[in-house]
Amino acid sequence: MARIDTSVLRHLLASESVALLTHVNPDWDCLGSSLALREALRENGVRCDVFVDEPLSPRLSVWDTGVIVYGDFSGYACLCCVDVGDPSRVGRMGDALSAHTDTACIDHHLGGGGFAAVSYVDAASPATGEIIFDMLESAGIDISKRTAEYLYCAIASDTGSFRYCGTTAHTMRAAARLMELGADATALCDALFGRKTLRELKMEGEAIANLKLYADGKVGVSSISAAEYEKHGANKNDTEALASLPRDIDGVVAGAFLTERSPGEIRVNLRSRAGCSVQPVAARFGGGGHAYAAGCTLKGVTMDEAVRLIASELEKAAGTGRSYGESYGI
Repeated sequence: MARIDTSVLRHLLASESVALLTHVNPDWDCLGSSLALREALRENGVRCDVFVDEPLSPRLSVWDTGVIVYGDFSGYACLCCVDVGDPSRVGRMGDALSAHTDTACIDHHLGGGGFAAVSYVDAASPATGEIIFDMLESAGIDISKRTAEYLYCAIASDTGSFRYCGTTAHTMRAAARLMELGADATALCDALFGRKTLRELKMEGEAIANLKLYADGKVGVSSISAAEYEKHGANKNDTEALASLPRDIDGVVAGAFLTERSPGEIRVNLRSRAGCSVQPVAARFGGGGHAYAAGCTLKGVTMDEAVRLIASELEKAAGTGRSYGESYGI
């Protein structure tokens, strides 16, 4: 079992009350990690709540999670960001965070944590959930069945069901330990990844129809316009599972999925295979993330302009990457 610095966890355990802040549009690593940490702190006598900027999407509401939408943070001794690499990522909660003196951060994004008074950041970890698991284990804190379930969801989500290149032998051992502690992997993964609504399938069809390949098939870019969202009565919740669709095509090294949230504002999700980092592409446009999963927002451009711009940048990045077949000698 990995032994890591538990000083941030000890700081939280010593606090009378803790507010855990998630990033905007939280994924299951962010949410699961926050909920697991909340349970562990509560079980050790700390008053703790999880705050989100907006109501959770149906896909994130596997359980009645009891999160608080926005809210008042004045009664909490410590504000702790979970899976947040930059303070701007907490949305409306940013003002309260910057005004608070006792702040903490647990994260795995490149360059994260510097904004907090105390922090632990491991950019090599595939999931913040794995970091929190290691902290609890290293500190000798009991992990309840519910906490194990939240952590399993966090790790399974950010590793792509243990498929992404950041997954290590330790990641698998952590998942096995969480199963021993009561996490039902089959049921949890079915709830997270095994179900789609008819509207989600229709939006997936639009994304496939709009898919374009560049650089001799090494770059894939797909997009969904505001008009296509309106056509199916859909919203961003119906397309949040499509970020990896272009990258999953055989031969593609780097992929992008673009969505038009409002006129002139394009959200870009970037995904890539080992050896091709898309983080610099996201950073070039004011975004960020991980080497193989990053994102940014483009403003003041049409969808066609955004597709051409991102495709051009990915063509440069893909020059160092390898497709699945090349990686495995197929």
